[in-house]
Amino acid sequence: MNIEDIKEIKLDISEKDDKIYCKVSVPTRSSVFPTRLNIETPLVVEMLKRRGYQIGTLVEGAHVYNKSAVCPLRGTWVFEKKVPPPPKTKAARKRRPPPPTEE
Repeated sequence: MNIEDIKEIKLDISEKDDKIYCKVSVPTRSSVFPTRLNIETPLVVEMLKRRGYQIGTLVEGAHVYNKSAVCPLRGTWVFEKKVPPPPKTKAARKRRPPPPTEE
């Protein structure tokens, strides 16, 4: 399921203090919106990766579903930004002295 294609779902993605905040809000399931939605962390991670975010570890998760009005219809996921490892540098090789020349 691609949650980005459903126009009734509200997504708010922001970056702050080396963290990525993803807020999701879904409508209540009814005769107007009959689709049953179940949004969990793997689905949010997949969506963020498709948008080009470098996801690190999960700080705060949520579970959003719209089975009824008493179910959680909003959730916030917080991820740390993935920090690329520092570039590896080659160790300097010692040069061998040239062989002695025979004269």
